[in-house]
Amino acid sequence: MSELPEEVTDSRMHSDGGGHMVNLIAKCDWSSSPLGHPSTWPSSLRSVVDLLLGSKLPMFVAWGPDLGFLYNDAYAQVLGGKHPAALGRPFRDVWAEIWPDIVPLVNAALEGEASFREDLPLLMNRAGRDEQTWFTFSYSPVRDADGRVAGLYCACTETTGRVLAEAAMRAERDRAQGVLDNMGEAFVLLDREFRIVDMNVEAMRLENRPKEAILGKTHWEAHPDASPELNELYRLAMGERRAASLLHRYVWPDGRDTWIDMRAYPVDSGLAVFYRDVTDRVQAEERLRESESYFRGVFNSSLAGLTIFDAETDRTLAINDTFLAMTGHSHADFEAGKWNWRDFTVPEFLHLDEAAIAQAREHGSWETYEKEYYRPDGSRFPVRIASAPLLGEPGFVVVSVQDISAARAADAELRESQQRLQLAQQAAGFGVWDWNLSTDIIAWSPEMYELLGIDPGHNPGQLLEAWTQAVHPEDRERAAAVVSNAARAGEAFSMDFRVARGDGDIRWLRSQATAVVDTEGRPVRLTGINLDVTAQHRVVEALRGETEKLAAAFEESTRERNRVFELSSELFAAASFDGYLKTINPAWEKLLGYSEAELLARPFIERIHPDDHAATRAAIAPMVDGQAVQQFENRLIRKDGGTVWVAWAGVPEGDRFYAVGRDITSEREREEALRQSQKMEAMGQLTGGVAHDFNNLLTPIVGALDLLQRKGLGGERERRLIDGAAQSAERAKTLVQRLLAFARRQPLQSVSVDVGKLVTGMADLVASTTGPQIKVVVDIAPALPPANADPNQLEMAVLNLAVNARDAMPEGGILRVSVEAVTVGRQHRTDLRPGRYLNLSVADTGVGMDEATLARAIEPFFSTKGVGKGTGLGLSMVHGLASQLGGALTVRSTPGIGTNVELWLPQGKAASTSAESVPTDDPTFSARGTVLLVDDEDLVRLSTADMLIELGYDVVEAASADEALQLLTRGLNPDIVVTDHLMPGMSGTELARKLQSERGIKVLVVSGYAETAGIAPDLQRLTKPFRSSDLAAGLAALS
Repeated sequence: MSELPEEVTDSRMHSDGGGHMVNLIAKCDWSSSPLGHPSTWPSSLRSVVDLLLGSKLPMFVAWGPDLGFLYNDAYAQVLGGKHPAALGRPFRDVWAEIWPDIVPLVNAALEGEASFREDLPLLMNRAGRDEQTWFTFSYSPVRDADGRVAGLYCACTETTGRVLAEAAMRAERDRAQGVLDNMGEAFVLLDREFRIVDMNVEAMRLENRPKEAILGKTHWEAHPDASPELNELYRLAMGERRAASLLHRYVWPDGRDTWIDMRAYPVDSGLAVFYRDVTDRVQAEERLRESESYFRGVFNSSLAGLTIFDAETDRTLAINDTFLAMTGHSHADFEAGKWNWRDFTVPEFLHLDEAAIAQAREHGSWETYEKEYYRPDGSRFPVRIASAPLLGEPGFVVVSVQDISAARAADAELRESQQRLQLAQQAAGFGVWDWNLSTDIIAWSPEMYELLGIDPGHNPGQLLEAWTQAVHPEDRERAAAVVSNAARAGEAFSMDFRVARGDGDIRWLRSQATAVVDTEGRPVRLTGINLDVTAQHRVVEALRGETEKLAAAFEESTRERNRVFELSSELFAAASFDGYLKTINPAWEKLLGYSEAELLARPFIERIHPDDHAATRAAIAPMVDGQAVQQFENRLIRKDGGTVWVAWAGVPEGDRFYAVGRDITSEREREEALRQSQKMEAMGQLTGGVAHDFNNLLTPIVGALDLLQRKGLGGERERRLIDGAAQSAERAKTLVQRLLAFARRQPLQSVSVDVGKLVTGMADLVASTTGPQIKVVVDIAPALPPANADPNQLEMAVLNLAVNARDAMPEGGILRVSVEAVTVGRQHRTDLRPGRYLNLSVADTGVGMDEATLARAIEPFFSTKGVGKGTGLGLSMVHGLASQLGGALTVRSTPGIGTNVELWLPQGKAASTSAESVPTDDPTFSARGTVLLVDDEDLVRLSTADMLIELGYDVVEAASADEALQLLTRGLNPDIVVTDHLMPGMSGTELARKLQSERGIKVLVVSGYAETAGIAPDLQRLTKPFRSSDLAAGLAALS
């Protein structure tokens, strides 16, 4: 379809607010839509469509039993690939994939219940694939003119981006928390006031009490028994913003006595504290020290068993108590010959003894060896046998027997301890190093090579250079300086630095070392450990990044809120229930003209129109009880005395409430204009119908009187009566033309007219009409383009306006008629389509009109001139003419100042001469031939037939088009057909088309409406009522 019906195009659906969707609605083929053609849409639907087309928020309306779908430009973006095919289709077909999710809300709206959903997840298919989306929207019932729910209205916002962003942020927080919970160390986050704001799973395990008993408390409140050294260390780390560590003993509230290894790192929000329970390690180290001390004491203080042995005779000559006690014997046993070393030697070792004796016989002693003895209880124990020749006694050997049970046990324990230490190093991931400062030789545990990513094959003398190269370039100078200072000063150190491993991995290491000094205090070696703390640094970085993200998001949210508050055209306010505003945005000053200080200083009720005080108090009353108010309206008084309509919504909170107001003054004015337009349209339809009927009644009257006048029947008195009746009929004809003009149904001969020339040519006529007491001023702008108008009707309009102006200036005044070219833009006060127009202004300095009179000025039959002084159709006729030409009529008036009536005419394509009277044919015209006369009105047909006969035609009558066609079928062959336009069944225009195409007969179409929209321009037309001369001219034009 190329264009919308007139009743739709006059609405705001085709104003500037609609954009792309307006054009799409205009071009849409509605034949398959359940909504039907827009011309059939009820006013309630058009109002809703008007509203959503003007909105920037995504909106749609679903109307009728099938819920036909209409939406605006913003919602077209939501539809994606479904647009534009969704226009006019049933709601269920448009969103079939989400229908099961939304149908309960749809049914509720159709039952009259509004609903609101926030972040509703919907699986949509908008581009040929399923996509998960989230929407915040509301469904509201829409009612028809009878108050029944005829559809639903939706305003929505897609929140998919925000929901996904929040989910990603939560996932990032969860990942960071997962790292914390699985790092194997306890973690606590303290804010700058030492309050515990977060802790991981390991921290909760160590605390062994509910999280609620800890979070939110300060460190001192949660751990009142913490050591002063630890508390001071926390304050130092927080104040100086540097890392700190401490190995300390702590007794938990439940009595557990533990050793805690703590490290604290400053972060933006406070301190990140990592700690672990190292009680087992500390106790193990203590036990190891005690064991080593014990075994050293046994080794250094115990006396070896001693014997003097004669290697030649294989006899034991002497034995000490230690040896006797070692074998469970006494000196008495030895003396009695009951002691023999072979008796308690484990047999498998006797060969060692024999070899040793043989060696002693040859060399005087033997090499040390080990063997085992039996104890009296049968158990075995190891001994070390050493010897030395007894000086001065050849063949005698001093034998030292040392019980090495403790030494062997110590060796086993040492090996096991070393294994445990190595396993602990592997499990904890720390490496041990030792640097001999004298030899510059460094010894590393295997874990050091792994931590640094260095090949274990390095020579010990190259390890210092290898370490230096492994340190990250950005940390190398700092780390080298720390180690160098410790080596020079003999001081312990602890530092964190990064290493760049050969595999490309970057790791954080913590190095802690202590110095060993000689007797003169000179440092001779550094011994320390390196621990991989990459996970801790990543957690700190993650926390820092998360904190920065949250801070940035909060700042951005605050900025956005402030921008909305500052830049919004809507009124935002916080007010107390004592009637005073507390906070307002700049929109208040822009709308009302008062400064912020003025608005806050006085009770808000003073700014409300007195007629709305009671309604406003009633609307606010529910908020005192904690109930939100969704919608109420009132008028606010501007500083200049004007008023504006504002729609409000409010929500209470504590001792105040928050309100948002929207200026709806223009909406109110548009609603009033729409009501006035509908009223005038209805009156136009009524007057048009009445005028048509009057024309049908006047036609036989005018025709009969014209015939009587031309025949000159009767005496002078009769002819005077006939002339009087003819004059009354002409006045009635003029009245009907004015009625048709108001109804926009008068016949127009629209051409390009030089309006300036037309007005200048009428100046003398206007001056003579208004009289000498009124000064007529004509002001024509130079180089005016032509206007699209009917020159005769335009002259009548100017004359009517001049007469009205004259009547408004009983004491005289100035009448100014001016013409200028104007470019009309969007949202012009005339509501005209944008384009070029000519503005013909008729302004007077008369009495003017008040608002009530101005509101009714263009109503037909409304007049302030008194009975018998006017028909009340002058302005109505001009209004109808302007509308029919595609222009507008505006009236502005001020009591005591005057009135200005502006006639807006669309610019024409090419200039033509000013209005000239169309010459009519000679009234004595006559012809010969047969005329087929078709009219459903008997009296009109009778009168017209008499005129035709008087003109010399043979007349055949038909009461309808069907009857006329039957006459033609039976052989009638008329020269001309004269037919009424509007008849039951086939119209006159349809009959003319049929006769022209099939028989080539000339046709004259007669109409009481003279609707140009219904009669083709190429058909000869005649307007009722008419005289014989008019009929003759119309017939003559056919030839």
